[in-house]
Amino acid sequence: MNNVEFGEAVITQVIVENAARDLVKLSEADVVIVGAGSAGLTAAMYVARSGLRTVVFERKLSFGGGIGGGGMFFHKLVVQSPADEILREIGCPFEKVREGLFVVDTSAMIAKLASSAIDAGAKIILGVTVDDVIFRGRRQPRIVGVVIQWTSVIMSGIHVDPLGVKAKAVVDCTGHDAEVLAVASRKIPELDLLVEGEKFMWTERLKGLL
Repeated sequence: MNNVEFGEAVITQVIVENAARDLVKLSEADVVIVGAGSAGLTAAMYVARSGLRTVVFERKLSFGGGIGGGGMFFHKLVVQSPADEILREIGCPFEKVREGLFVVDTSAMIAKLASSAIDAGAKIILGVTVDDVIFRGRRQPRIVGVVIQWTSVIMSGIHVDPLGVKAKAVVDCTGHDAEVLAVASRKIPELDLLVEGEKFMWTERLKGLL
């Protein structure tokens, strides 16, 4: 039986050293995904499976984005075909309620998506906000990374310089607000991006656009 006691300094050293090692390794990623909701976790799973160094930055301290709230705080989500194929792939239990329509527990979907992304090799960092993008070139502008900051620093309103993460690709999975694309559209007009923003609820039309 191991009776060795570890003091506070050892615990601090282990946390800081290992977290710093991760951040140094991820300062140059193949793919940065912004947001750990359903889209971000699904993207992370597939991208990481392909062998690319993948990091997900989530500003909150939890997975799932808007999944947890379900439909008006009810613990259920509706999934339309063919998205049910992803649920089968990750081993998430669900129930068929209509032809092409399925219902799933929010907690199960969050847990299975997050676990599948991590198992695939994606690194998910919580409590970090993507505050800006890094770009190069004027005639042929390209986004080459993101600028990150602790969410707690942004919430506190104090000035602390952020850090940059280089990436070959940046995927915006921030939902309705398309926060990364909005920043790129505003700051880099050469990209000629148009972010239309959130529209009305019309599920039949949405399915037709997918």
